[in-house]
Amino acid sequence: MKCAGDGKSEQYVLFSGSKGPTLISLKITARGQVTLKKEVLRHLGVKPGDTVDVDLLPNGRIQIAAAPLQQKTGLVLKPT
Repeated sequence: MKCAGDGKSEQYVLFSGSKGPTLISLKITARGQVTLKKEVLRHLGVKPGDTVDVDLLPNGRIQIAAAPLQQKTGLVLKPT
């Protein structure tokens, strides 16, 4: 991922969208934190307190997805 910053925060980009790639810019704070915009949370189907999985991909890319149901609830699903 390419970034540009002012020393206090850096700007990264995230690709998402159901109708093809949509470019959404997010700021990285000085503490290394990112706040996901409401449209990203809606797209993932998550709300505050939910868990997301982040996969580290080659070439400095990431993939973010809502955590599977069993991770959200702590339940282990068994076949019947």
